[in-house]
Amino acid sequence: MKILFLTRRAYPHIGGVEKHTLKVAQELTTRGHTVTILAENHDPLHLSSGQYTFHSVDFNFFSCGRDSFLKKFHIWWWMIKNVRVFALADVIHIHDIVIWYLPLRFLLFWKPVYATFHGYEGVFPPTRKAIFLRRLSELLTSKTIDVGAYLHTWYGTHPDEVMYGGIDNIDFSPTSGKHVVFVGRLEKDIGMELYIKFFRKLKGYTIDIYGDGSYRSSLLQYGTVHGFVKNSEKFIKNADIVCASSYLTILEALAFGKRVVALYDNPLKKDYIEQAPFAKWLYLSDNPEKLPDFKKFSQKELGELQSVLQTMTWHHVTDIYESLWKK
Repeated sequence: MKILFLTRRAYPHIGGVEKHTLKVAQELTTRGHTVTILAENHDPLHLSSGQYTFHSVDFNFFSCGRDSFLKKFHIWWWMIKNVRVFALADVIHIHDIVIWYLPLRFLLFWKPVYATFHGYEGVFPPTRKAIFLRRLSELLTSKTIDVGAYLHTWYGTHPDEVMYGGIDNIDFSPTSGKHVVFVGRLEKDIGMELYIKFFRKLKGYTIDIYGDGSYRSSLLQYGTVHGFVKNSEKFIKNADIVCASSYLTILEALAFGKRVVALYDNPLKKDYIEQAPFAKWLYLSDNPEKLPDFKKFSQKELGELQSVLQTMTWHHVTDIYESLWKK
């Protein structure tokens, strides 16, 4: 099939949605499909041509101006002018930004459209506008996937499938040293104030922070801030304890058998983690002052964890996508 992914950002940008779309697209190409990822061009100097191919996946970037009230109209006009790109696709799957596709939903009214909703807007509680747009997006699409069961709880969505991201493979290498790795954006909505309090309590630990944001300078006294990295897995593998607030990083850490600390500062983020099928293997807390016992997983715990993770490989995630399109 000719498959078109529409997303706000795409590889080589770093982020959970970027990695998700790339991994699924790569797996789809190994199954004989042709995949194009269409995304906004956020770096016109680096991607001046607007197109490139990576691991058999075609990327097509378009510019739609600066963030403003008029931006969505630029996007809609670009969509209308390039309606042929969408008309020729066998599958159109949108990641979060269904509203971008709005005019084509009526121009190509006969064509089924699918969507994956990856997260929330970082605002607690979700605004009425955010909830309305999420529900409207469901009405405009044929079938949907939620990344996380908490979306139903907080947005009232009714997905056809629920997933949590994926992993490449399971390579347990649990350790019990004092090397802590944090991976993620260094922003308030991630819960950085809690993680700073947590780092303050750690004595004798080495802390490496892979991410960037407004809290960068506040973290320098607790460890080394490396900034964003394209491949965090190798750093996670060498860690003893991983601090993370996103499904992908948590899954990657668990796939190496690492202890994971996930702190939350509101009920939504608690549900985000607590409703996931791997929550029982995490140190989930809203109290950064209380240090857990960082002992290694037992063989029984690793065996149970492996059974769960085997259902969350990128191969399995792609099976869900293909199954959705065939229903």
